[in-house]
This record gives sequence, structure tokens and C-alpha cells, in this order.
Amino acid sequence: MPTAARLVGAVTLSGACGIMVLVLIAVYPNDGLEGDLPLLLGIFMGIGLVIGWLSLGARLSDPRNETSGFALGLRAAAACVFWILVMVGILTMLDRIRDFSYREPTEAVLDIFNTAMIYTVYLMNWKVAGTAAVLGAMAGILTKRAAVLWR
Repeated sequence: MPTAARLVGAVTLSGACGIMVLVLIAVYPNDGLEGDLPLLLGIFMGIGLVIGWLSLGARLSDPRNETSGFALGLRAAAACVFWILVMVGILTMLDRIRDFSYREPTEAVLDIFNTAMIYTVYLMNWKVAGTAAVLGAMAGILTKRAAVLWR
């Protein structure tokens, strides 16, 4: 059932992930990430939208839940980072499959995790990780306020 907390959670977490892409491109200007901006924005914001709706908003719209919005916002930001890494790994693997880069299926599956570990270095820069943590906590606080206000 749609609630105000789900809507606010989805919009704020999606916006936080979009800002995280812009910070990522600003921190690493020489790595050619600007060419992938539409794809990265789509991946990051889409995952933020889904996690904000299904996890953050759903947990905070439950009247029995007494967890703070701050803690759930940090948890949602960590979940976004995890699923972003998995999705980037899968998309990179699919791109390499089209180029016939693999000899066996197990190479393709292992390359998902290898690519995710490579992109972990990008996302664990203190500026990018700090932005994700602060904006995730703010998204959680705003979602909690919306859940309390429109209950």
C-alpha cells in the first residue's frame, strides 16, 4: 500500500544516489566516468528509488517500528551501495559477453565480483562514502518525519 513514507523514502534516497554520482564524477575527473553519466544516473537513482520504496519507506511507515530514521537511512545507504556494486558488475559482465571475452560461464560469474571490487575503490573514497552516509541519514530522517506527520 502506498504511503507518504514510502514516497518520501523513494524520492529522497533516489536523489541522494543521484548526488552521489555527481560527487563520484567530480572526485574522479580523469577516469572517463562522464561518458557513462546517463547510465550511472539511471543505475544509482533506480536502485535508490527501489530501496527507498521497498525498504526505507516500508519500515518507517510501520507504526510499530520505533527505529530512528537516522539508523535506517544509514542502513538504506549501505544497501544502495551494495546493490549498485552488484548491478555495475552484472552490466559490465553483460557488456563483455557481447565482446566474447569469456571462455567459460564461471569466468563471467567471477567477473561480476571482480568488477564490483574494482568499483568498491571508487565508492569507498571518503568524499563519496561520506556523501552517501550523510545523504542516506538525511533521507531516513525526512522519511521518518513524513511517516510521523502523515500517519
